[in-house]
Amino acid sequence: MSQWGHDFRPDYLELQVLHERWPGVPRIALTATATQATREEIAIRLKLAGAKMFVSSFDRPNIAYRIVGKSEPKRQMLSFLRTEHPGDAGIVYCLTRDSTERIAEFLTDNGIPALPYHAGLDTATRAEHQARFVREDGLVMVATIAFGMGIDKPDVRFVAHLDLPRSVEGYYQETGRAGRDGQPATAWLAYGLADVVQQRRLIDGSDGDLAHRRRLQTHLDAMLALCETTECRRTVLLAYFSERGLSCSNCDTCLSPPQVWDGTVAAQKLLSTIVRLDRERDQRFGAGQVIDILLGRKTERVSAYQHHELKTFGIGAELSEANGAASSASSWREGCWPCGASTRRWRSPTRARTCCAASSRSCSAATCPCRSRRVPGVVPAPEPHVARRPGRPGRPGPRGSRPPT
Repeated sequence: MSQWGHDFRPDYLELQVLHERWPGVPRIALTATATQATREEIAIRLKLAGAKMFVSSFDRPNIAYRIVGKSEPKRQMLSFLRTEHPGDAGIVYCLTRDSTERIAEFLTDNGIPALPYHAGLDTATRAEHQARFVREDGLVMVATIAFGMGIDKPDVRFVAHLDLPRSVEGYYQETGRAGRDGQPATAWLAYGLADVVQQRRLIDGSDGDLAHRRRLQTHLDAMLALCETTECRRTVLLAYFSERGLSCSNCDTCLSPPQVWDGTVAAQKLLSTIVRLDRERDQRFGAGQVIDILLGRKTERVSAYQHHELKTFGIGAELSEANGAASSASSWREGCWPCGASTRRWRSPTRARTCCAASSRSCSAATCPCRSRRVPGVVPAPEPHVARRPGRPGRPGPRGSRPPT
């Protein structure tokens, strides 16, 4: 019932009448995952502002958090299950119904017993699969987020995500279904830039007003920040719920600290390429094409669009593809993709409003990569302007115009 919650349902606002109809009946509000803002809003809406609030720790020290970049997600997951959790019961979460069916079949074909679970299955099938999961040992349930509510299986040894969750709250709830017996368990997640793009599109097409969509974007930004942090994941996760924690030595960033590098210049080169595509060619492309231009790869598609003639072609030849992808993902997360890669308006960072196009978060001139120092051979960020909408006559679509014939 909280608009700041990750699963806001307007119908629940009708619960406000409870205190009016039954003023003498004691009331208690319970939630599994709620940030400080969510808890305060719930108390106000239920007229519980003067009530005592009890918050237990969000820390699950027996759960090891692992987040990896997507390359071949099915093979990555299969390797994880075979090497770390052979014969264990667990849950694999997927974004769509079709993917749950495919992943369950894939695991079964590879010798791991698995069942699908999603809202598209009939009631009898869902009940049967749920009963088998609770009763049997070593069974893997491949499900959408429709699965898990009310499930109290203590020996779930892992929870895996093959798609990026929409929010930290959802991620915490779903991973919290592992290790309820207090024994070691693993929360494993594979994510990639394509997940972010897909979630952004779902947000853009969602019901609700602009404020609601911005809240959804804020939730997604926080989830992506958790994925890309180089700090202890547990401390970042706890901090989201306003709880302080120490480095846990039980997450991937603690056990194998990631190597970091200054990607400022790489990000500037990437953004410069995107700006030139928009200014000089009226074209938009995904990260793959931009990285090919940046690295100087004269692919068939690069040649077809004559992108090798751009001044930024090959200016990032010293970078690896992983560096280019990392700069791309970081620029997206920080909200600094210019209008050449988005259909939204590019607003001035100096006004502390929406920076560039991809994020609802604000930034300042001192921190925004779009306003960073000039790099030789790189086009500086353009002055604020209104991006033309895609789809007009003579305008290319989101993936660029037709190649010359």
